Parts: sequence; C-alpha cells; structure tokens
Amino acid sequence: MKMKRAAAVVLSLCMVLSCAISCADSAKTPETTSEAGESAGVTSSVNVSGTTSDALSSAGEQQPDAAPHDVVLSELMADNHKLCLNSGSDWVELWNRGDQEASLDGYSLTDQTDKPNRLSLKGIVIPANAYYVVLLPETGKLKLSGKGETLYLMYQGAVTDAITYTEEIGAGSWTHDGKAAYPTPGFPNTAEGYGMYLDSLPQPSGLYISEAMTSNGSYLPYDGKYYDWVELHNSGDVPVRLSDFYLSDSHKSPDAYRLPDEILEPGSYYIIYCSGLDKWGHAPFRLSSDGETLYLTRVSDGVLTDCMVLPGDIRRDQSFGRFGKRLCYMDTPTPAAVNTEGIEKSVKAPEADHVSGIYKEGFMLELSGEGNIYYTTDGTAPNETGVLYSAPLAISENTTIRAVAVSNGCFSRESSYTYLIGISHTLPVVQVSVPGAYVADAGEKSILVNYQENIEAAGHVTCFENGTELFSINCGFRLHGNGSRVGKKQSFQLRFRSEYGTGKLKCKVFDSLDIDEFQSLLLHGASEDYPCANMRDEVLETIAAGTSLYTQATKPVVLYLNNMYWGVYYIRERIN
Repeated sequence: MKMKRAAAVVLSLCMVLSCAISCADSAKTPETTSEAGESAGVTSSVNVSGTTSDALSSAGEQQPDAAPHDVVLSELMADNHKLCLNSGSDWVELWNRGDQEASLDGYSLTDQTDKPNRLSLKGIVIPANAYYVVLLPETGKLKLSGKGETLYLMYQGAVTDAITYTEEIGAGSWTHDGKAAYPTPGFPNTAEGYGMYLDSLPQPSGLYISEAMTSNGSYLPYDGKYYDWVELHNSGDVPVRLSDFYLSDSHKSPDAYRLPDEILEPGSYYIIYCSGLDKWGHAPFRLSSDGETLYLTRVSDGVLTDCMVLPGDIRRDQSFGRFGKRLCYMDTPTPAAVNTEGIEKSVKAPEADHVSGIYKEGFMLELSGEGNIYYTTDGTAPNETGVLYSAPLAISENTTIRAVAVSNGCFSRESSYTYLIGISHTLPVVQVSVPGAYVADAGEKSILVNYQENIEAAGHVTCFENGTELFSINCGFRLHGNGSRVGKKQSFQLRFRSEYGTGKLKCKVFDSLDIDEFQSLLLHGASEDYPCANMRDEVLETIAAGTSLYTQATKPVVLYLNNMYWGVYYIRERIN
C-alpha cells in the first residue's frame, strides 16, 4: 500500500494528551472521549504486517460478518514508562485499513471476552487508511499487564481482531509479528516509521537530558578515574534551578538523586557523574552498559519531564544523545558542549553461520555483517588492527573468534563465537580466551607467574552445558586466593565489568539459586587440597547448604584456557 503523506495535528483531550497525525487530505478528527472515560488520538496511514484472520485464528474466535469496517489492532505498549507519545500511559494503536472513514460506534477494547465493553470506542472516527492511538491511563478501567495477555477488538460483543503478547514485551511495543524493534505509534513499524514518529514529537525544551556515556574509559577524569556521566542541557530562555529536579535510572524510584542546588543558565550544560559515590555532583547510581533508562522528574509535583532510553549496544567511549529530535550514537562525545551529529542506527555486530558449540569435526566458518569485518583468534579484543575477514575460515581446533564490523567509520559491538573440536566431556565445559602473554610461563604480564600482583587480563569466557551454550561474555580474568596462588592448580576470578562490554552476567548459572545476575564468579581449583581429593571444600559446602552457615553455590566443570585442557574446576559464587 502506498503511504500517504502525513500532517501533524495535536488533539487536546479531556484526560490526556496524545499526538495526532491524520492523512494529508483528511479533516481534523473531533475531540472525543470514550464511554469508559479514556481518550485517544489519530495518526497517519501506514502499512503494518499481520492480518485480522491470523489474529483471530490464534484467539480462537470468528470475525462477525456484521463488522462494518476493516479496522484492526496494529500495535500496543503495555509498560510505558519512557514518555512514548510524550505520555506515561500505555496505549493501543488501531488501523483503519479501508478506503472509507470508519466510525467506531459499536466497537470496544477488552482483555476479557466475557466483559466485551471494558473500553467503548463510541464517538471515535478514523479517516481512511489512518491510525488512531488510544491512551490507557493508569487510573482507567482497561489496563495492560506487563506480564502478557490477549487484547481483543470487539464489535457488538464479537471478536474482530486480537493480539496476544508475552512478558517479552518488556518496556517496548508489540505487533502481530511479535515484539517490535522500536515503538512507532501512528507510523510504519520500520526504521523509517520510527524516524517519522520522532519527527512528529515536539522539540525538547527547558531542562532535558542531552547526552550520556555508559562505558567511559577516556572522558572527564575525576580523581584519576573515569566514571559514566549524564549531560543536562537548559535549552530554554530562563535560568533553571537544578535542585528543582530529580534524576533517576528507575521509574519505581524517581527521586533517586536530587540534582545539586545550582543555577543553570540558558544554553548551558551540566555534567552529572554516575559513580555511585556520595560526592557533590555524583549520582548514587551507575549506568549499565547493558541498557538503561534515565528519568528527569520535577520535585514539586513528581511530573516526569524527560527521559532517555540508553540502548545496550553503546560501545566503550561512545556516547548516546540527542541531535535535534533524533537520538544518535556519537563516536565523538561532547560532554558539556553542543552535540555533534551521530548515527541513528548502530552497526550490526557480525554473525557466523555456525553457532558456538562442541563439534566432532572441523568445518569452514563464514562471517557476515556490514562494512568490513575484523576478527581475532588470540584472545585480544577485535578492532581495525585485527585480521580483515575476506574468505571462510577453517576451524580445525579449539578456537574463539572475536569479531567487529566497521561501516562508514563506525564500529559495531563485538560478537564472539567459541568452537571446541573433537572433545568429549560429561561435565559442563568452560573455555577462557585471553591474550597469550597473560598465561605465559614467563613475562611481566603473566598472571600465573606474577602471583603477588593483581593483574587482570581482558578476555572472553564461554560455558557449554549439555552441549549447548549456557553463557558467553567478555570478562576480566585474574588469579584468586592467597596461599593457593603459588600452587600447581591455581584458582581464578571472572570479573564482569562495563569496560569489557557488559557490566553483569545475566544467566541462571546455578540451579540451586534464584539468582540470575553476577558481577563475578570463581573458577576454583583444588587450592591446598591439590593433589589429594581436589573437592573436599565443595563437598563440605554442599553438605552445609541450607543451614545457617554462609555457603557458595558450586558446579563442577572442565576448564580450557586458551584452547588447552586445564583440568576439572568448580564454578562458584564469589561472595564479597
């Protein structure tokens, strides 16, 4: 279907404000309020994937012959805490696919078919080939569960369309095709449609969040350390008292940090360090490189005035911020200065045609991705000094591939693939890959030889359990213990830090724990028990589990270090 040109219209409704875009030739839709006391807005005509018949099949219902219009559910958001549509309300998008305007008298929305009139749509008129966005205030009669459910569009008590979503929706939106890459209320569910949606929003004004860095290694040193930071900008024409606002990384705790009592002049910038330290100008929280949302809230009335969703693929020393109405990745951060134009879409990390795993025989490996692909096999982080991929690679022995794509001068995040060839173990298998100098028999970098020092190597760890990948993540690798450091079977720590790409390991490593996030883990050797039983400590820990004693969960594994067999170890919690 050809997309009709859209013109922006703003509807002021009785309970909430919604952005409204109608077809270029359409008249402004009258302001309306449904019988249930909810309000809505209209947006432009676009083509969305998914059909009414498919939705009805999954809902187990039949479309009534009497439905007068080709109106369907096209998108919904069930946990809107990010000012989508400049509102904190959840929303449902309706699409009139017909060539005639559609009056929604007799239509309703519900999440329970035995209560078909939870939200009446009486009085709403959608122009031909146009959208209508229905906002669902938290105080309204129809609420969408963040845990997942089915939303039904009804006509005279019969189902005409339905969308079933799951908890996977998170804070994003959902269409008939599943979770959407980005919310596009009123526009195509494409990158272009997302851009159109952003262009329809008003320009940020007053105090707002303009830039942030989630993995800082080079900018704004403070006491010799590099902390993540958030940049605030006063784009208004009057001074702003910062202490009139809270900054937070949690919508459940919007008052996490009251800004310093300082005046920010028009056009000026202010940097907040996100260090977790109790210091002036330092927020009591850190930013996660796995993705984060920042909230700016007024102290006086608790109104959310701005927020910024920080994606989980921002690279180290790359910032993310606003350039006009758009949000961009910035390879040249500009703390306390005007933002430079960045790229709106990050470069996709390279992909391999073989998943990480344990293989009986070698094979030829193909990598694909944007621009040029650079890779390493020696444990070092990939960049333009790595090997330029040009032809399939022969994988004939244990190998960890770390790769990055470079397109138009912009880098992707790293992707890593681990292949173990011709091995057979009944225990889970852990492969750690670090630059060779760190595990050499000699040299100033060797963590094995220089055991008096806390040398930490940047590397990658992969764990296979029952033949499939349990986790794969960049990490820091260092010695653990005291007297055991000089032993023949040393123990190691795996440290998960944002400087390596991911701040936490998110995985249910131990079946006996309800914990699925870790900042560090141990690879425990026999320590002083070597070369005797090699497992007495683990046996005693297991016996004591469930008592009043503190114990560490443990799991036996086979360790490969830089592709070499290193023996039976135990993955354990690292309690500090």
